[in-house]
Parts: sequence; structure tokens; C-alpha cells
Amino acid sequence: MGSFGMLRHWPQVVYAFVFLLLATIVIADKPYGYSSSNHNGYKLPPVKHTIPKSPYVYKSPPPPLKTQIATPTISS
Repeated sequence: MGSFGMLRHWPQVVYAFVFLLLATIVIADKPYGYSSSNHNGYKLPPVKHTIPKSPYVYKSPPPPLKTQIATPTISS
């Protein structure tokens, strides 16, 4: 008797599954993104992207001076 009670819900489950499947197909068929209509050929002017030049210029430090270091000599 318990198995017949479970069979009453199968048509509702099938209807719900078919509904979700059809909804997925309809949504997948729509184009992705925004498609705007052409406004009489109006086109935005191109934008020139520029990076402002910094007034600071890096100058590396001068190389260290090579000075003669007196090496101690060991006399025997």
C-alpha cells in the first residue's frame, strides 16, 4: 500500500522537471549581452588616453669612488 502512495507524486515531479527544462531552453535561446539600437549612425568620438608625464626624473647615484686602499704587507 505504501508504494501506491508514492506513485501519486510522479506526475507532479515530471511536470516540474519538464517546466524547468523548458525554462532553461528558453533562457538559453536569448542572446547574451546588451544589443542597443543604432541611433541614426551617431558614433562617439574616439577617446585618446594619455598618461601625464611626471616632472620627476630618477637619476641614479654616482658609482662609488675607487680609492687605493693600502694593503698591509707582512715582512718576514
